[in-house]
Formats: sequence, structure tokens, C-alpha cells
Amino acid sequence: LGTSDVSVAKRVAHQVRGRDGGLEYVKALGFELKERGIVQVSMNMTNYRKSQLFKAFELVKLLSDRQGVPVVGSEIVGLVPMDALVDSAEFYLALEKFGPEQVLEKKLFSPRSSSLTDQSLAVFSEEVASEKATPGGGSVAAYMGALGASLLCMVSRITLRKKDRSPEAENLRDVVERCERLRETLLMLTVEDTEAFNRVMQAFKISKERSEERKKAVQDATLKAAQVPLSTMEASLEMLRMAEKVALYGNSSAMSDVLTAVGAGEAAIHGAAGNVLINLASLDDRKAAESMARRVSEIQREATELVQRLVKTIQSRSSTK
Repeated sequence: LGTSDVSVAKRVAHQVRGRDGGLEYVKALGFELKERGIVQVSMNMTNYRKSQLFKAFELVKLLSDRQGVPVVGSEIVGLVPMDALVDSAEFYLALEKFGPEQVLEKKLFSPRSSSLTDQSLAVFSEEVASEKATPGGGSVAAYMGALGASLLCMVSRITLRKKDRSPEAENLRDVVERCERLRETLLMLTVEDTEAFNRVMQAFKISKERSEERKKAVQDATLKAAQVPLSTMEASLEMLRMAEKVALYGNSSAMSDVLTAVGAGEAAIHGAAGNVLINLASLDDRKAAESMARRVSEIQREATELVQRLVKTIQSRSSTK
């Protein structure tokens, strides 16, 4: 709290803690932080599902505001459950229809996804080579995009580590951050593509006697099966855009790695495009299908132009190293 008066923190703590009529499962004390010239309401949250972090924070803020004292910061000491942070994010961002399954780390590290993103390369290759329909081309396309983004991160980091780098190389810091996000997104899409196909197959297993339910389930699943590879295309296109900076400012000795990233991105886009279009052919909503098909063409057109420019740039820089 933005005051040196510890009595304010003690009064707030008294009103917040459960035993004195405040929030259940919350223990609280008021402390002085002399070295910083402020005071603190220290809370022990013994059941974050019953009394969420954001509720405790908001109550402290309300009570201190009434005394004319602002909250100037907060901290978490020790470990905290992810769900507690998700609850707070959902509250402060006013998220609608948000579920824990939308948290990337939960998707990547859940047992359900371990058969793909947590496997060794050899096992993943064996899964693709098996007689099973999944993982198929859509997942492979997304994974190729992820590998392309990984290569751009690598080249950017190698370049930034060099003491004799050019001033323009500082542009690559943004590339690292954005390509890390793209890598994570494309890994998630590797899993989601397989799940989307499996949902289509499950929808077709619904009894034909429940025709309306079956039709809706098939159409919903088919739309999702088209949207996922379209997302792969969007992310891979963004990766190719980032490749332009790496081709211009990256270490000239690593241009072969950039070229590999470009090839991976191009293959990801064209492979994912096939998966989008094959699903759109079965979609009854022709307006949505036509809109998505146009976007597929736009992405492919931009990707082709990008790749042509990138190859020229890479060849030019490779010949001068």
C-alpha cells in the first residue's frame, strides 16, 4: 500500500481475513516494509477456489481506497497454481466463454497431447507412417511451420550474440519474441489438427436415426477441421514475413538455415491449404466456405511472392559471406 502508516495495513488485514468476517480461507496480517517506505497486507490463500486471488486483491484495494491509500503493487511468494492465475486473467480481461483448455501450456503438456508434441522425432515419424489416419498432413504441415519458426529464432539469437553485429541486427530481438510465439502456436495446431479430424470421424459415428443431430455435428466438426489448417497457414505466413528481417540482418553464415526455414514455411502453407480446401468441399455453409477459400488464395499468393524475394536475398547474402 502506498503509505508508511502500518496501521492502515493492519486495519485492512483485519477486515480481509476470514476469522474476522472477511473472506473465507484467507489469513491476513499487516506489515511494514521500511526499506521501501510502504506497508503490506500479507495474505495466505488456503483455498483459491473458494476465495480467488482477484477477490482478495479487489477487497484490499476497496478497503485501502476508503482510507485514501492506493495499492501500488502486489507479489506472489512461492509457487502458485496455474488455475488461480487463469481465474484472475479471466476476471480482469472480462473474458467471455473462456475455458482452461484454451491455455496453451495445458494443451501442450496434457496427457492427451503427449502422443504428438511430447514425443521424440522418431516416434512422431512412426505415428505419421502408421496405418492410422492421424496424425496426417495437417499436423505435419503445422509442425513444419513450427520448425521453420524455430530456425529463425536460432539464427536471430546467434546473430544477436555476436559482438561485431550490425546496428540493424537489433531488429532481430522482435523476431525472436514473435517467432517464439509462432512456434508455440504452430505446435498447438499440430495437436489441434489431429483432434479436429478425430472430431469429424466421431460425428459420422452418430446414428443416422438422429439425422439432425448428426448433420449439425458433422458440419460443426468439418468447419473446425477447415479452420485449424487455415490458422496454420496464417501463422506460417507470419513466419515468412519474419524471415525477411532474418534474411536481411541475420548472420550471413547462417543463410542456409534461413533458407530451410523458408522452405518449411512454404511447405506448411501449401500442405495446410490442401487440408482447408478438402474440408470446405463438404461444408454446407457456402458463404463461409467461399470466404475461407479466398483467404487461402490470398495467403498462397503472398507466400509465393515472399519466397521469391527471400530466395533472392538469401542467395545474394550467401554469395558475399
